[in-house]
Amino acid sequence: MEKLYRVLDTEGHFLAKFSTFNDALNFKMLANRPDWKISKARTSLRKPTEKMLRAVVYIESLTPYQFTGNNEDFQEVADFIGQYLYYAKSQEEIYYDNMGYDDYKG
Repeated sequence: MEKLYRVLDTEGHFLAKFSTFNDALNFKMLANRPDWKISKARTSLRKPTEKMLRAVVYIESLTPYQFTGNNEDFQEVADFIGQYLYYAKSQEEIYYDNMGYDDYKG
């Protein structure tokens, strides 16, 4: 298994991943955010669920973001969903508001 280092913001949200600790540290320092955390992660042998893969399609259909990672890696799919799902849901609400659906309960 390959070791990875993930940079998390002060609230624990995923920001980026790096193959070396020094790369992750440089990212923090270039962003001038020493308060961000670096956590060790390993690539997972676990495969993403069908629901997760459908969430990726949902996000891609409502946002300009495209998943470019390995769609057979649970962690990469989970990171993408964690980063963009909230934005996709907000885009869906805007779409239904513009269409005049007052009863929409997303």
